[in-house]
Amino acid sequence: MSIKLKPLNQDEFSMKIIEDLGMLYKTKNSIEKKRFAIFECNNCKAHFKFNALSVKYNKRKYCQSCSHKTHGHTNTRIYLIWKSMKRRCNDENHTAFKSYGGRGISICNEWNSNFISFYNWSIKNGYKNE
Repeated sequence: MSIKLKPLNQDEFSMKIIEDLGMLYKTKNSIEKKRFAIFECNNCKAHFKFNALSVKYNKRKYCQSCSHKTHGHTNTRIYLIWKSMKRRCNDENHTAFKSYGGRGISICNEWNSNFISFYNWSIKNGYKNE
């Protein structure tokens, strides 16, 4: 007896769904089936199979390879500016949230999820690491 699955709602996922694979065993020895899908990495655009609920609830945005890459800017001034901007707009517990996110000020999805995108725009538009 097969259970009819509700279609995956793209709006609930942080990555583009390429194909819903349905209920599958994670490995040959698994005893429990999980819902899998093919997703497109937001960074490198590669397609990969992953547990759909893990992507949905953990807000995963990248393939395994891109998730482990570092950009080499973690301790730089521009990275701290980006992190602070995100906290002011997204973190309700941040002291400045009421002046930014609390007033409806938000960061575009591209910058919010991708430091390198913000970095490249900043450099192109005159940012100097002083």
